[in-house]
Amino acid sequence: MIRFLVCSAPSFLIPQSVNKMRRIFAQRSLGPGPAKLALEEFRDGISARLEFGEMVIQSLKDTQEKYCAGDLWMMLALLDVLSFRKRIEKLVQLALLRGHISSDLFSAAFETHQDTLCGFSTSMMKFANLAMYSGSESAAEIAQKQYLLLYKMNDRHDLQREILGSLLEHVGCRKTKVVRKAFDCLIYIAQNVDLSAFMPFLGGLLDFLDSFEDEQVSQVFELLGTARIRSGQIENDESLEIILRKELTHVDEKFRRIGVLGSCTLVQVFGEEQAAHDQAKAILALLFKSVESNRSRSAEALAYEKLILACAKGRIERSLTKTIRRKCLKVFEARFAGKLEDKPSCILDMDIEAKYNLDGEDATISIPIVALAQNGRRCDAHTLCPLIELLCETTKHLASGSLDDTDAILGCPLWMPADSVLDSLSDQAAPVQVAAATSLLLAALWIRCIVNTFSTSTSADIQGAICERIENLYTIEETLQGLIGRQPVCKDAVGDFLGIKSQTKPIKLSELLRPLDVSVMGVIVSNAHNASVSTGEAQLVLHELTLFCTHRSRYLPRERKAAITALTSLRVFVFDTDEGAMDESDCVCLRLALHCLTLAIANEGLLHEKDFYGLLFNFAPTKSNDDLSEIIKWEPAELGTKFLRSLVSRMQRVEGDGESPDLATNMEFARLLSAAAFRTASAELTSDVASQIDKILDRALEESEKHRRASNFVEELVGLRMKLSSDELDVICTILKRPTENTTLVKVLLDELQRVAANCPSNIDQLGTLFNAHSELVDRGRDQPTVFTSLMKCGRTVAQAFSGKMIPCLRERLNTHRQESLQLIKDFQRSTRVLQHICAHVKAQKSSKQTPLVPSLKRALETVVFSVKGLLESTDASSAFWMGNLKHRNLQGDVVASQAYHLEGATATATQASTERSGDSELSHLPDVPSKVEDNDHEELTLESNPSETSEGLAEGATENKDDQDGRKTFEEAAASSDDDQ
Repeated sequence: MIRFLVCSAPSFLIPQSVNKMRRIFAQRSLGPGPAKLALEEFRDGISARLEFGEMVIQSLKDTQEKYCAGDLWMMLALLDVLSFRKRIEKLVQLALLRGHISSDLFSAAFETHQDTLCGFSTSMMKFANLAMYSGSESAAEIAQKQYLLLYKMNDRHDLQREILGSLLEHVGCRKTKVVRKAFDCLIYIAQNVDLSAFMPFLGGLLDFLDSFEDEQVSQVFELLGTARIRSGQIENDESLEIILRKELTHVDEKFRRIGVLGSCTLVQVFGEEQAAHDQAKAILALLFKSVESNRSRSAEALAYEKLILACAKGRIERSLTKTIRRKCLKVFEARFAGKLEDKPSCILDMDIEAKYNLDGEDATISIPIVALAQNGRRCDAHTLCPLIELLCETTKHLASGSLDDTDAILGCPLWMPADSVLDSLSDQAAPVQVAAATSLLLAALWIRCIVNTFSTSTSADIQGAICERIENLYTIEETLQGLIGRQPVCKDAVGDFLGIKSQTKPIKLSELLRPLDVSVMGVIVSNAHNASVSTGEAQLVLHELTLFCTHRSRYLPRERKAAITALTSLRVFVFDTDEGAMDESDCVCLRLALHCLTLAIANEGLLHEKDFYGLLFNFAPTKSNDDLSEIIKWEPAELGTKFLRSLVSRMQRVEGDGESPDLATNMEFARLLSAAAFRTASAELTSDVASQIDKILDRALEESEKHRRASNFVEELVGLRMKLSSDELDVICTILKRPTENTTLVKVLLDELQRVAANCPSNIDQLGTLFNAHSELVDRGRDQPTVFTSLMKCGRTVAQAFSGKMIPCLRERLNTHRQESLQLIKDFQRSTRVLQHICAHVKAQKSSKQTPLVPSLKRALETVVFSVKGLLESTDASSAFWMGNLKHRNLQGDVVASQAYHLEGATATATQASTERSGDSELSHLPDVPSKVEDNDHEELTLESNPSETSEGLAEGATENKDDQDGRKTFEEAAASSDDDQ
């Protein structure tokens, strides 16, 4: 019936027939037999009538965002037709990439019709391969479901082996994402069906472990472990244990690493099954015995790190967790922990002392950092932090999140080089310098590890200890950074320990060490009002929070929650400071806090809409009975305005005894207000923020004459001001109302005007404003050689806008507004004449940066001359056009050599009166131009009005090189004819 419908439907009814097919295949009540028959008849029908298949493909293209189960059935049938296969493959790829085919849609279409699809295994395999190579995240889940469905559809052993073989081919394709998806599919199949019959086949993966990455090695063992559990033969099969024992005892560290990865993976897989606990314990014992005997720093540290992740995910059973904790505690006490009175041995002649003791006389243990820094204990040095983190993680897992049993680690003293050694380190031997630098580095790593581990505790005592430890961290890292900068030996030692291959660049500890957890930042920021938090400590944490807000676009829910808590607490630095003038350290903290807020507001991945408005609410002055649920209902403008007023009030209060905050702090206020205005998109708030930025810009202009950094602020403030306005030309004109001739301001405005001129619409009012602004900027920049590059670039763009956009506008209104139009041209001439003088000066000076800009600028100015001539001729006003040579003046405005040299080409000479009327201006400060220059450097033409025609004058300059290939014969003829007119 369906085949008959497809083959016999009239052409004008094909679209309706396609929609009918979609509805038929989407019916859930369609049984396996009828569904299979319908799909086969549809495939045979479109094979016989290609016109119908073309219409189906067009329908699939038109309904991409509204796919239903019937569409996927039709795709499956089209994949089985050779004529449409390539086209439908591209369509499926695009749909998967854009997310139009979801995992739920796939389940609804195919999973309930397993028996229906038996005859379409080839098409299903093609569909699965397309999902495998798609870059979409949802495609990975579709591929897993599709391969499992294919496996279940086929009862024959050889077909199932073929499906698994296809996945193994993907594993060997060496494309990281595809390999990861293929392993995920294999593991997904192993979790749902018994693959014990294929264990010898899948076991072939073990032969290629040395060519896999770490993640892929773990996936191989997870696949084989899962298949072994599903087979029910856990106790009788020891093949995996034999392989692990071989790898863990291998001489090569690379193979020991494979053994560690496999052991940790199998501990997780077997630990989740009650029947496999004995095997998990045996593998765990084998792992600990191996890493202790081999003492490979990378293998042992890797084992602890992998077990940490497993415990954090809850994938290790409680009894195994106890075993791991006992082992970690035993290793820690044997190799690292010592009594306070037991001074560690040091092979170097160096004074050492116990430092950073938070527990005082109650301290029960100490950490011999200086001993670990010696070459003989480098393995222990790399193992210490992962071991402690694993110990604390297992303790939290067993004690419902409490770390009271291990709090002695947080406050224990560290055996470090004495202060006398660090103060005179430059006079010490190289081994002592290396040991001292390594000790400081280990201490920094230790403190970062323990504060991250204990930061989730809600105990007030632990939070207080964390604050003190952060102060220790600030002192240690500041000392170490100074040593790295002064002593090359210390820099090499730190780089060698951290595994930095190239040490030519400066080492920045903040970028290399493990970052502080965001929960640590929340603890410090929320306690910033306490005396226990110093300025240096606050600066360190604020810097870490800045990095956290900047370098990431996706955050885990736990991280986002902790970050929002920390950001909300920043009001401590912004508002809750002492009255009166601020010292430099207070300003640094305030700037960092404002910078953090700016980055957070701009990062939509961190602050979603609700969190953003919640942050504004926290910083806005509200009534005590206002809550967030009500504030969210406010208009963005209202909440944003309150936020603005709150910060502006803070800026005014910071001034204290007449001393305003430094310009850098004001800049952070400007950035924060701008970020809030961009995010709220409120016109009212944007206007208020713009006025505040104008005030800060005025101050920056005042200070830019004294401080070079203020010039950079001027450029940024102008940029912010331009972004806040939809009318950028109006902003430029507003800023030009300031009488200042600040070099940076002129340069920035010229660059902005060039960009505006390139996109300015053909509107005579806006163009007139554009040319007036350009003339003003030329007048201000003519005395500043540092802005000549911007002047020339902007001048070329503006001249092109005059010829291309202004001339057509003037052509329409020259007859009705004659005087105004001619005056506009005459006014524009003043700026172009200055540009001619600048071109001559640049060529005389032979500036390598500016000279290449001369030809294009002169061509643009020449185009203006002939555009004006063509305009006047087309409007019957050619008698108003007069062309002659300008007197040659140097850049100080003096006539050069009384024009004694001969000009070839256009040699007409203007009268003194006409030259003076043309308005030649003086550029008094610039250096002299040589008395003789090339003829083509000053071959300038002047347009003058004919007294008999009109009292309005036109003056314009243009140059032409007689040897230039772009030269026009009409140009010389026009110049020659102007002599006769004179």
